[in-house]
Amino acid sequence: MKAGKRPLLFYGWIVVVFCFLIVLLVYGVRFTFPAFYVAILEEFGQSRGGTAGPYSLNLLVYGLGAAAVGMLVDRIGPRKVVVIGALLIGLGLVGVSQSNALWLLYPFFGVIVALGNCMAGNAAFIPMLSNWFVKRRGLAIGIYFAGVAGAPVVAPLAQQLIDAFKWRGAYLVLAVLAVAFIVPVAVFVLRAKPAEKGQLPDGASSVAEPAATGQRSAPMVNSEWSAVRWDVPKALHTRQFWALFFVNLFLGMEVNLVFLHQMAHAVDVGYSKMFAASVFGLVGFGVIAGSYAGSICDRIGRELTFTVGVLGSLLGILMLTLTGDASQPWMLYSYAVIFGMSFGMCNPALMASQADLFFGRRFGSINGLLITGFGIGGAVGPYLGGLLFDLTGAYTWSFTVAMAAIAIAGISMWVAAPRKIRPVWGARGAGRLEPVKK
Repeated sequence: MKAGKRPLLFYGWIVVVFCFLIVLLVYGVRFTFPAFYVAILEEFGQSRGGTAGPYSLNLLVYGLGAAAVGMLVDRIGPRKVVVIGALLIGLGLVGVSQSNALWLLYPFFGVIVALGNCMAGNAAFIPMLSNWFVKRRGLAIGIYFAGVAGAPVVAPLAQQLIDAFKWRGAYLVLAVLAVAFIVPVAVFVLRAKPAEKGQLPDGASSVAEPAATGQRSAPMVNSEWSAVRWDVPKALHTRQFWALFFVNLFLGMEVNLVFLHQMAHAVDVGYSKMFAASVFGLVGFGVIAGSYAGSICDRIGRELTFTVGVLGSLLGILMLTLTGDASQPWMLYSYAVIFGMSFGMCNPALMASQADLFFGRRFGSINGLLITGFGIGGAVGPYLGGLLFDLTGAYTWSFTVAMAAIAIAGISMWVAAPRKIRPVWGARGAGRLEPVKK
């Protein structure tokens, strides 16, 4: 599609909506583990660190597998990868539902479900959405990521399923939903690139439009950077790659430590499990709102948006830490809204930064390696949070570690400094494109 009228319906937005729905379920399987965590603690009677083990292993396998999944996306395309991921999620959850010992959750939830999460998650969808959107990349990824990080809204539903069918039956229901919904959507609805629908990025009507270049979100500040055809070896030799890797690492540590242990903390101080689950769900709604608000990174820049998210996260975690009894539920509600919105703002800025700096034919592989950092941090955080609780009998030190981690992530984003490579469209003076060196 080289020229013509702008399409009445830009198919990219349909892709965004269905990616949102898919990851709401995919990551919902992981993020509802805190609801199952309480039930599993009661049944198996293990330590909190040990019971958090399958969740930590899930994140570790997710992270370590992301690089391989990214390369697979570059080779066979994201749609086939997503279908395989959905089948793995279904298989793993069926195995979890039949487990009669805690150690069985390690291979089923920690490995098989994790690989499914990875293949039907960010490693597949961020490259896909980066193909469809350039000018509105932050907005598109923000809407999409509302499904990723907003998955905790499924927590109250999960708790109701647990109450009705016990935790094993609840996992069976989730297994059926994963396969029955994701597979047909991936096959019949999703498309990897605008060209597959005869369209151009951002719904442009001509390749002459800036949004249609598929390679630029604003003029390049660093001309040498613009000339590079990025692949993994070249990316690994840049400061920007490693700064973004550490943003992923410490963000993953912070958010997964808090996500896993927040419900247990609320129950410990006197709230009912259903009330705690509802607050956990409210975090998810906060993330959805924050992810949409995170689209301001298309106007004020990736670093500033991420910093606002960091400051809000620090305030939210502090309020959770200070919740010592059930007499002030407003503190828990405030935590849920503030923390949720703040985490939601961080992710569009981070994911858009990765695409801004390294978008190209091998972006799937590079993006997968960066997600590895999130998985490693996500594996360490929940286990460390449980271990510190076992040692101290409270979550004070656990949540302090989470606050330190998000602060380091904020500093690392400024070290990556994507604004020095590619300013966003809304920035002053970002209205024209600089020619790209061949």
